[in-house]
Amino acid sequence: MALYVPNRRNVLSLLGVAAFSKLSLAATNVDLALVLAVDCSYSIGEYHYHLQMRGLGQAFLDSEMLDLVSHGLRGKIAIAAFLWSDPVGQQLIVPWRVLEKAGDAIDIGTTLLTAPRLLNAGATATGSALLYAAELLQQAPSGSRRVVDVSSNGHCNFGEPIRNARDIVVGRSITINGLAIDDEQKNMFEYMHANMIGGEGAFVITANDFNDYTRAIRSKLFKEISGAALT
Repeated sequence: MALYVPNRRNVLSLLGVAAFSKLSLAATNVDLALVLAVDCSYSIGEYHYHLQMRGLGQAFLDSEMLDLVSHGLRGKIAIAAFLWSDPVGQQLIVPWRVLEKAGDAIDIGTTLLTAPRLLNAGATATGSALLYAAELLQQAPSGSRRVVDVSSNGHCNFGEPIRNARDIVVGRSITINGLAIDDEQKNMFEYMHANMIGGEGAFVITANDFNDYTRAIRSKLFKEISGAALT
């Protein structure tokens, strides 16, 4: 089994998240700790990147999302987000933030809408992205559910084998959900279902293409948050 060895940039990134968490989030209890992992590999052009970020940002600016959050046992969730491509290519764009009120949703939504793509496009290292997400969750506020939300339009072709990574992450009581973008490889739903998702209540939602991403990511996020609200 290949070992995941973060490079210096990723280690510093995770240390920054840890410091932020210890100061601000250590005593926070949330209904859901959710990591958004956004594919930025070679198959994602600039136009497609902006469609993804627009869809994510608009979902958090939707008042219905805040209403779902408010119905949870604690009435709050925690969000982190990063871009990913090759095994050492991860860019943290949203360090852990608690979503409890309208101002939080606006802050997170605006950050996603305006996030610059500083990450170089590379291979599709989905397994490495899963392990990076699991490390982020080690620094998350304590929550009743921990979920990784992966969006991608391609098969893992480099880095940590995807099934190995899935088994490691699920073994830490983390659920992995998928958003399959069917623009290049039309079997993405089946691929994610067989190789990537796992854990309690895991599911895949399909976007027919990037123009359908906004609808699909909204449905996916709302389903994940509704699950938190029902715990």
